[in-house]
Amino acid sequence: MNQPTIQPKEHNAGVALSTAHISNEDAADLPYFATAPSHFFSREYGYFFIVPEDNALFIDLFSGKVGESVYALLQWARSQGFRYVELDQDAPIEPFLINYQQD
Repeated sequence: MNQPTIQPKEHNAGVALSTAHISNEDAADLPYFATAPSHFFSREYGYFFIVPEDNALFIDLFSGKVGESVYALLQWARSQGFRYVELDQDAPIEPFLINYQQD
């Protein structure tokens, strides 16, 4: 498995990831998360998830409430020390993460 080329630069660092890293079904559900608590918000070209450090809060906020591919991506980001994730259709596709958009 390839190693990540992106690293958090500070404690509150975030990462922009392509929406290709989530399934089509989960991508279609993203607009409906806009009514979620303050740990999620959207803008014209992307979606932001604030990723809490606290494991219990992370599970409470996201487990069973977001699709499996989104949850897995948030878990990965959390394990790498990122505190927020931006899902953006124009962000680069990382070779070490699952790409659901491959032909």
